[in-house]
Amino acid sequence: MDKVHEIMDEIADQYDVSQEINDAISKPAGFVQVDDDELDKELDELAQQELDQKLLDVGKKPFLDTGNDASDDDKAQGPSTSKKLTVEATKAQNSRNSKFRI
Repeated sequence: MDKVHEIMDEIADQYDVSQEINDAISKPAGFVQVDDDELDKELDELAQQELDQKLLDVGKKPFLDTGNDASDDDKAQGPSTSKKLTVEATKAQNSRNSKFRI
């Protein structure tokens, strides 16, 4: 009688293992359910943090770049910070709006 119980326990264990394998196979690997609203909120927060940091960095250089008194190093760096911020803000807005286009 004990032998029968041992065999039944082994069968039950094997059944549990097969169910785990079946569950693992039936789920797509690496697929995670994502909430678009949550991602948009996180993206907006990251963009705001980046913008805040860049605004803090703006005070380190003159706000208006006339080009007359800029050193060669400053000229080599490209467009002024305010132009970069405007371009990045426009890109971010376009990116958010693009998902609503049909």
